Amino acid sequence: MAGPGAVLTVNVVASMDAASLRAITATLRHVFAHVEAFCDIGPDTHDAAGKPVWKTESVYNLVFFASDQPLVYRSAARSAREPWMGPVYTMMLNTFAAWQVPLPEETAANATAWLITDANNPFQTTAQQWSTLIQHWFVMENVFPRSFWSMF
Repeated sequence: MAGPGAVLTVNVVASMDAASLRAITATLRHVFAHVEAFCDIGPDTHDAAGKPVWKTESVYNLVFFASDQPLVYRSAARSAREPWMGPVYTMMLNTFAAWQVPLPEETAANATAWLITDANNPFQTTAQQWSTLIQHWFVMENVFPRSFWSMF
């Protein structure tokens, strides 16, 4: 068990309207007081209020951060003093806050219906999960050559 102030980090590949995203969000919020998620690319657009909007039909790489303590992120200015810090790392620290994903909000009664448990597992083989899997596979085939994947 992690101690006070620990942060759980979860990498998720999902579309913004996926049931799995709602389930992960509800479950993490049930366990942790502070939950945030960020996308590895900037939003497709912004709504009238200026909030970021990603396409619901696309699959994204999301990173969740969850803790019982408020989440505080290292600044690029502070990190620039680190000898191992490179330009890509600096760019990510300077921009990732703008890529925070607005997570689904559930009512208290509805949130329990989305909790991931042994009896309620949305990660069973569903049509949406297969669709996400196939989309992710094609993206990853473009990232690395087929020979890379055949080694696994």
